[in-house]
Amino acid sequence: LARNRHELDRHAARLLTAQVVAVACFIAWPLHFSFGQPPADGVAGLLFAALRGFDQPFNQAPSLHITLVVILWDLYRRLVRGRIARLVLHAWALAICGSVLTTFQHHFIDIPTGALLGVLCVWAWPLERRVSMRTAWRWTADRRRRALSLRYAAGTAALLPLALTLGG
Repeated sequence: LARNRHELDRHAARLLTAQVVAVACFIAWPLHFSFGQPPADGVAGLLFAALRGFDQPFNQAPSLHITLVVILWDLYRRLVRGRIARLVLHAWALAICGSVLTTFQHHFIDIPTGALLGVLCVWAWPLERRVSMRTAWRWTADRRRRALSLRYAAGTAALLPLALTLGG
């Protein structure tokens, strides 16, 4: 559905960035769902038992479902015309957001963290901008900004051993 190669590349960069950041968060902070699942009997119980075999209640925040719906919604909202079609798109996106809370795998906080990651990806890779990333992201020539960044880097380097010693 991308209108040109630039838009396709930016959309792919959004999706890749979302995956990399979410997987890094999942590895760094492997969260676990804190509530037990209610018992299910009959056919539903068999289906849920099969689902639990591969769908473990880990890796919750940020919710990748929410991140991806934000990214896809931003692409689709540009293409969908007509009042009813736009209402269907918005309802579809909201239904996905709501469904995350029905899986016994996510807490509420997973929704805003996933939305934040999605917005970050949309912001970092805008579809409209035609400037290359090399041009858009360049080192500043301002001495005050460089000095400030060096102070932040020095503070980080000084506190890193303490954080690692204390366990974060």
